[in-house]
Amino acid sequence: MKLSISEIIDATSNLKTDEDKVAFLQKNKSQAMLTLLRAQYDASVELHIDESNIPDYKPSVYPDSYGLLYKEYRMMYYLIKGMKGETLSQERRIKLAYQVLETIDKNDAEYFKNVLLKVPSKGITLNIIKQAFPGLIRHEETTPLKISRKKG
Repeated sequence: MKLSISEIIDATSNLKTDEDKVAFLQKNKSQAMLTLLRAQYDASVELHIDESNIPDYKPSVYPDSYGLLYKEYRMMYYLIKGMKGETLSQERRIKLAYQVLETIDKNDAEYFKNVLLKVPSKGITLNIIKQAFPGLIRHEETTPLKISRKKG
């Protein structure tokens, strides 16, 4: 049986060495996981959802919601600035995030919430993501431009 995305993240977090973490992530690679990791770790990916507007939700209790994040991750494209959802109202975006959070497995929902808030997963550093998936992370951090002024 294929592991859910939150199970992959949790299992990776619990591994001892960076090499083991990199190998495990590579072994369990999927487009859904790559999209979510990029949204979570890449500073250039801006989301329409943040701590000020993340919806409250009731975690799913249905056993058939296991693994649904592999399907529902596509809604991320409506929540990323500059992607498909630019014509949507903010209210509609929040409803989409709410729909995903309530549809998927409760552990996947907690992980998805961390992605929306850009909270790094415990034990998974940016360096591990870059080693596992070279080229996935385009911008590590955003820093303000330094303007040099000439005196005189």
